[in-house]
Amino acid sequence: DALPIYTATSGGGIYLGGSYTCYNSIIWGNSSSNANEMYVDDAFNGSMVMHHSLYRNGANDVVDPMGAITATDNNLTVDPAFADATNGNYQLTAASPCIDAGTPDTTGLNIGTTDLAGSARVAGSAIDIGAYEYDGALPVKLLVFKGILRNNRAGFEWRTATEDNFNYFELQ
Repeated sequence: DALPIYTATSGGGIYLGGSYTCYNSIIWGNSSSNANEMYVDDAFNGSMVMHHSLYRNGANDVVDPMGAITATDNNLTVDPAFADATNGNYQLTAASPCIDAGTPDTTGLNIGTTDLAGSARVAGSAIDIGAYEYDGALPVKLLVFKGILRNNRAGFEWRTATEDNFNYFELQ
């Protein structure tokens, strides 16, 4: 699920004033003067059960005075490795711990068949945590890619569509 990154007074990512269940979500990079990521308002008996999600859990990230947030089932508290969060690209990179780390059985969850980018929602052995599924596709659009032989040495030549500073391919 996608939760926008924004700034708030309490609970930059989530302000809990009721009971919620959270599946396959990333809550990361928000800011607030009182709990950057999640704030549980004890006046409203807020609570949350988190399943297969990732959230930032450093100083002033989660304020939960009643202990109302329950993290179960493979939750993570590490950097999600977004492609370029500074510029609003929250897609996962190959280094993301969120890949194939979501709920193994999505029966009953209203996830749809595609992610926010229109890609197939489950691309690996399990759903990815977050709003985007990592499909492992090249991060560039190739216009030309060919093998060449020059002075008895094999090499490659390529031309990409709009990508800048793209100097090499890693072959596996």
